[in-house]
Parts: sequence; structure tokens; C-alpha cells
Amino acid sequence: MRLSELFPGLVDEAGDGLVTGITADSRAVRPGFVFAALQGVAADGRRFAPNAIEAGAIAVVGNELPDLAVTTINVDEPRLELARAAARFYRAQPEKIVAVTGTNGKSSTVDFLRQIWSSAGIRAASMGTLGAIGPSGHVDLGQGQTACVSHALGVIRFIEAFRIWKGRHKSRECCFSNGGRRSDDRRTNPT
Repeated sequence: MRLSELFPGLVDEAGDGLVTGITADSRAVRPGFVFAALQGVAADGRRFAPNAIEAGAIAVVGNELPDLAVTTINVDEPRLELARAAARFYRAQPEKIVAVTGTNGKSSTVDFLRQIWSSAGIRAASMGTLGAIGPSGHVDLGQGQTACVSHALGVIRFIEAFRIWKGRHKSRECCFSNGGRRSDDRRTNPT
């Protein structure tokens, strides 16, 4: 898929290239990837843009990006643009996605819902601090991590989950997620 297809109207012809993946984790960048330099509570992804470029990123999406040696996509809402691009790139997505928010009990609730729906014959998966669990059991989301341990990692893990989902699941299913405590932040919803 071309960069201009992932970010319609935001990339000129000179900066267009073939995209092989998308990530907000600079350690996961491979040649041809788009790196999302997201600002978080603990770290600013813009600091890791040089590492991502060195690893082969062909573009960086973010907010108030400096001049870089690759195509930059400066947007007001980088999480929203990342979600939209991921939805375009990883088209195989579950029909229903449910995020549970609150202070306590999110991961347990998510896992209970997955079990209930599975018992009802609906193929379901879940992500949370208990891990990423698909219809066949735990799913490795890379770098030895199967859990979403924070809101920032949640964005990264959703993208990785869709990458894995695309390769393994042909039918429409359901996915539940620990949405974090920041229920007011809907910028990861591409619709």
C-alpha cells in the first residue's frame, strides 16, 4: 500500500512510497514502515524519530514534527491519523470492538466477556493486563509482550494485534480491550 493511500491528501507525490508496516514503537520499525511519533505521559515519541528513520522508516506522522530526512506528516491529532491509517492498512478487523474503561476491574471484565461470548459460540479475543488472548489462547504481540500495560502501549498493541489478526483470522470475530482509565480520549477510534 502506498503512503498516499494511508494518509489521503496529506502526502505529496514526491514523498509517496510503498509502506510495509505501521508502528508507534521505534524498536519495531523495519524498512518501509511508517513511524507514529506520539506524545505520551512518560515519553515523547518525537525523540525516537531518528531511531525509527535509522531502522528504515519512510515517513513519520506526528504533531509539531521537526525537519526530518523522510516524509513528515504533521497533523493536529496524530493518534486519530494513526488509527485511520492502521484501519486502512490492516483491513481485516473484528466486526465488533468493545473497550472497557474505568479505574478497577477492566481486564477481568474484558476476559469474562471474552469467555461468555466464546461459550455462546462467538469467536472472541481480548487484550488487557491479563494478556492478549485469542480463540486459540494467548497471542504473542512481539518483544515478549502479550499485555497492554498502559494507554500508550494500548495504541501500539492494537496495531500489532490487527497485524496478527490479519494473518490468522479470516472470519469476523469480536475483540474486547482494556480501554484504560482515559475514557475521554477517543482519538484511537478511526470512525
